[in-house]
Amino acid sequence: MKFSGFLALALLLLSSAVTAQRPATISALEAVKIAEHGGNWHVTDVEKDRWGSKAVYEVEVVSGTKSATYIIDASNGKVLRQNSSTLRNFWGEVFGRSNEVYLSRARSLSSIISSLEGRTGGKVLSASFDVEDGTAYYEVEFLSQIGRTKLYLDPVSGQRLNFIPDD
Repeated sequence: MKFSGFLALALLLLSSAVTAQRPATISALEAVKIAEHGGNWHVTDVEKDRWGSKAVYEVEVVSGTKSATYIIDASNGKVLRQNSSTLRNFWGEVFGRSNEVYLSRARSLSSIISSLEGRTGGKVLSASFDVEDGTAYYEVEFLSQIGRTKLYLDPVSGQRLNFIPDD
């Protein structure tokens, strides 16, 4: 009797400890909103990563000739680090000077993600802005009922340009 009572108490304490160690995880959308809230930024990239033993989101943002990278704790949304830099010619070096216009016309990444997740019920895993051969797009890695998919979305309308199911 005493042993079974001790065993039940030990199991209860162990399950409480395991539950306490499983922190809630924020979504890519929430990480993007945190970075967007930090200033007048255009988010160009969001990706889940590891920072030491922590799961984090690395969110890259730009505004004019300034860029920043936010490291956001995926368990609680706390900004762990923000690295800012001023680049002499960010758009010329990264996208080509004329491509700055494409991002200035684009909807915010949080708006694109929110709309996509709302329509489909899936979750965005990562997203990035790019311009190729004069065509701007958001490349979005997405998890839905059919599995992992890579979507290419128009940055102004949010409409799908193309999709590639992951093998």
